[in-house]
Amino acid sequence: MVRWWVDRTAAEERAKKADAERAEREMALRRAGYGAYVVLCLVLLLPASLLAYYLWPRFPIAPEDAIWLVVFFFAEVLAGLLLVARWFQRLTTNSDIEELRKMAFSYRLGGTLALRPFLNSEGEKLVAGSSIAEYRRGIIEPNFYKSATNPPFFLAVTLVVSLGLFSLFAPNLDLLSQPIIPLLGPAMADWPWAQPGLGTQEKQATLMAYGARALVCLAFAFAGSLVWAVIYLTRRMALRDVTGYTYQELSARLVAGAVIALVAYHFIAPASGELLMAIAFGAGVMPETVLRWIGNRISRRFGASEQNDHIDLEHIQGISAFTRARLAEVGIYDAQGLVSTNPLRLSLHTPYSLPQLIDWYGQCFLLLHFQPKGLAALRSSGLRTVWDLRLATRGQGGGLALGVDTISAAMAGRVIYVLQEQPAYVRTTELYDRMRASVAIDSQPVATMQAAE
Repeated sequence: MVRWWVDRTAAEERAKKADAERAEREMALRRAGYGAYVVLCLVLLLPASLLAYYLWPRFPIAPEDAIWLVVFFFAEVLAGLLLVARWFQRLTTNSDIEELRKMAFSYRLGGTLALRPFLNSEGEKLVAGSSIAEYRRGIIEPNFYKSATNPPFFLAVTLVVSLGLFSLFAPNLDLLSQPIIPLLGPAMADWPWAQPGLGTQEKQATLMAYGARALVCLAFAFAGSLVWAVIYLTRRMALRDVTGYTYQELSARLVAGAVIALVAYHFIAPASGELLMAIAFGAGVMPETVLRWIGNRISRRFGASEQNDHIDLEHIQGISAFTRARLAEVGIYDAQGLVSTNPLRLSLHTPYSLPQLIDWYGQCFLLLHFQPKGLAALRSSGLRTVWDLRLATRGQGGGLALGVDTISAAMAGRVIYVLQEQPAYVRTTELYDRMRASVAIDSQPVATMQAAE
C-alpha cells in the first residue's frame, strides 16, 4: 500500500513537472512569435521607406526599370522571412523519438526490419503486441547533433540583401558601356576593341542591345528565384521545419538560377521577348529542369545519350517541386534513392507522416519497374501502388486490361516475385502489412458494436 502511494505521488509530480515545462515552452513560443512579428515589421518598413525616398523624385517609373523594382520588392520580403524563419527552425530532439515510439506502438512495428536501427538490447525483444512502456524502453534515445545554421543563414541574408541593393540601383548603373563577360558571353569576341571607326558604333550598339536583353534575362531569373524562395520558406515555416539546409537551398537557387538563365540565353539567343522571359523565369523557378534541357541539347549535338527522367520524383503523386527540394536536403534525388532510405528514419527527420511516405514508396516501386508510361497505365486502372498490383495479380489468369497498353498478369507477377528478393521492398512491405493489420485490429471493436446494434 505504501509503495503504491509512493509511486502514485511520484507519477503526479512527474505529470505536474511535465505540464509546467509544456506551459513554459508555449509561453516562450508565444513571446518568440511576438518578437518575430516585430522584427518582420522593422525589416519590411526600413527598405520600404528607402524605396519610397528613392523613387519619389523619379515618378513616373520607366518601364525598363519596373522589373528591377519587382526584384527589390521580393528580395525585401524574403529578407524579412529569413529573419522570422529563425524562430521556426526544426531541431531533431528526443521529443521526436517519443513520437517514433508512439508511432511504432500504434502500428505495432515491433520486430520489423525498419525499426531495428533504433533499438537497444531490450528492443530486440519487441513484438507486435508489446506495450507502450516496452517500446519506450526498447527504442534508444540518441544524442542528436545540432545542425550549424548560422553560416548558411548569414550567407542567405547576405545574398538577398546584396541582390536587393543591386536591383535598387541597377537602373542607374552603366553596365552596358563596357564589355561584361556574363552579359555578352560568346558575343564578346565581336566587341570593337580598337579605336572607333566606320561601322564600329553600329556594332557596339548591336552588342549593347544583346547585353541589355541578357540583363533583362538576369532580372527575370532573380524574380523567379525570389518568388520560389518566398513560397518555399513560407511553407517550411508553416510546418516548423526550417533547417540549416533550407538556407543553403535558397542561396544555391539564387546563384544557380541566374547562371543557368544566362547560359540558356547565350545558348539559344531568343529573339522573342516572351520566350526570353519564359526561359529566364523558368530558370529561376526550376533550374534543374532548364539545366537538364541544356544538357540534352548538348548531348544531341555531340551524339551522346540524353539524360532521362524515368525515375524522377516528379512522376509520384503527392510530391511537388517543394517536396523534392525538401527530400534533396536528406540526400534523396530520385525514386531509387527514396526506396533505399529507411521510411522510419525519413519520417523522423522530415515533416511527412509514415502513411504518406509508404504511399510514395509504393508508387516508386512501380515507377522503377514499369517507367512513367507503365505507371500511368496502371493508375488508369486504379492500381496506384505496388501493393495494389500485388493484390490484383493474385488469382489472375489472363491479362490485366490497362487501357492503351496491356501488362499481363505474368509480367506483373514476375515483377512482384523479383521485388520479394529486394531488401528495400521487404522492409517497406513489412511496414505496410503491419499498418494494415493494426488498422484491422483497431476497427474490430467498432465493427462488433455496429453488428450488435
